[in-house]
Amino acid sequence: MMQKANIHGSPASHILQSGTDGSQSASIEGSDYAVIVQIIGDVALKDWEQIRDDVERRQQLAEKLGMSEKAVLSFFSQIDKNEVPLAEWPEKFAEIAQLYRSQQERLDRYDGKDAQLVEIRLATKTALDALDWPTAEKLWLEAAARQREINDEAEELLRDGKLAEAEDYVGAAESAAGDFEYQRAAQHYLEAARILERWDAEVTRGRYLNQAGIRFLDAGKYEAGVQAMLPPLEITKVALGEEHPSYATTLNNLAGLYFHTERYAESAAYMEQALSILEATLPAAHPNIEMLQEGLTIIRSRIPTE
Repeated sequence: MMQKANIHGSPASHILQSGTDGSQSASIEGSDYAVIVQIIGDVALKDWEQIRDDVERRQQLAEKLGMSEKAVLSFFSQIDKNEVPLAEWPEKFAEIAQLYRSQQERLDRYDGKDAQLVEIRLATKTALDALDWPTAEKLWLEAAARQREINDEAEELLRDGKLAEAEDYVGAAESAAGDFEYQRAAQHYLEAARILERWDAEVTRGRYLNQAGIRFLDAGKYEAGVQAMLPPLEITKVALGEEHPSYATTLNNLAGLYFHTERYAESAAYMEQALSILEATLPAAHPNIEMLQEGLTIIRSRIPTE
């Protein structure tokens, strides 16, 4: 009985195609390792040396496996160079074929237009046909680095476009406010802020949200104003610090919104914090300090006494 190659693992399934002689033989689709094992397992162990020395048989095996004949020849060259025992050839070949097919499919999927990447991909294909794995690894890393450059450039262009889009919504918000349509203006500010969520522009996003809160206040939509104003409070705190005048401004705006929702204790707490920042950063006679002191007095007068 003819001895077949023994490969570790058993194929789960394989694809059968009719040969020119009416026989059935396995043929590979994709990089399905089970199919590779089936194809190689059908080769008698004694036939491997003949395949090595016969270009036609190498071509037939390469076609079944979806490899180039040059890659199959490179395999045998490496086998001979490393003096791998004949009994291990099938298992080694199955592993190499699977790796080759996986990488070849990855190369075939690339349809980019970047000239540098195209050149790298062609060089990678040449390295694969030679089974020159160190060179292939180096080229894959070069491709990854180039792709990163392309992605960064595209990301920067997209970021600039998104910032411009947000600015257009701000223009719309200002126009709506000019027409005394404050609620619509607030919605435009919210959309501008939403656009900037993933674009490393938190200070600008916080400013838009702050403006949305102010316009909700102007429109008498106080709860909506509070919801719009709370995120920029945290954004400003993290980005600029708790002693920054912009943080005090946001606190003051929130105090006004809470005042109009009749939550006077919370309003007073925000106003006290804003006043504390201004007293620490501005001259004692500054008009903003006086304005907040007067506002705080009004707010406290509304807090019920026990």
